[in-house]
Amino acid sequence: LQVDASAADLSAFPGGLSDGVYVEVRGTLDALTDTVIKATVVRRETIHRPEAGDEALLEGLITRFVSHADFEVNGQAVNAAGAELSPPTVSLALNTKVKVEGRLENGVVLAKKVRVRKINVSVFAEVSSIDAARGVFRLRPRQGEAEIPVQVHALTQMNDEVNGVSPYTVADLGIGDFLLVAGVDTGVGIPLSAIQVDHVVPKETLLEGLVSRLDDTGITVLGVRYPLVPGTRYRDAAGRAIDKAAFLAAVVADRTVVRIIDKLNADGIADRIEIKAP
Repeated sequence: LQVDASAADLSAFPGGLSDGVYVEVRGTLDALTDTVIKATVVRRETIHRPEAGDEALLEGLITRFVSHADFEVNGQAVNAAGAELSPPTVSLALNTKVKVEGRLENGVVLAKKVRVRKINVSVFAEVSSIDAARGVFRLRPRQGEAEIPVQVHALTQMNDEVNGVSPYTVADLGIGDFLLVAGVDTGVGIPLSAIQVDHVVPKETLLEGLVSRLDDTGITVLGVRYPLVPGTRYRDAAGRAIDKAAFLAAVVADRTVVRIIDKLNADGIADRIEIKAP
């Protein structure tokens, strides 16, 4: 990954950048190259070099996975063969978001606890497919983009505010129904595990979750990409209106949760994007 810091704030480096210095970079990913970050700010980062026996805390994506005893989180080797898993039944896999606690031995983190990170998500969109036998349906927030699979389980609360069907189950869903789904994104299997499903009169399309990708032209949440266009409005975590440049500087992929709102009269273009958790 390359960084273009020609227009960045380098005030933390009065003598200029040099090899071997650890830095934190904020900016946007060049959509044309997909390998160059156009930096807006470069800050100096102090790094503690870990030694054998040090306590270790990792949080991020599993970037390589062979087994529970052999995987990497953001490139750091981890052995979780004897670790406590949360939730206890989870099976780790590539690209799972995890938090690992343990100690460092011979360059490997020997995990004591591994917690799968759950992100609260909300989706308000139409049903595109239904598998009642498995308790799974898919939502389509935007035509031509990925559909979002949703898993319903025994603890999911389901309500029909349109037709008054009770009890309301996956078998009662219809293609094109608008559902408001609140749940958690576990990052494994069918990622959206539903806590509540409401069949309601459509008002707008809404998508709230962790940003997985962001550049100057678009934003991706739960696998659905929305273009960033001149008419899109932005709000920060305090609800204040901000411009596109401030939004791009504030959002960090795999860390920031946003809410994307597309009014029903539209066209798959985000009318407003709000930062919910920086």
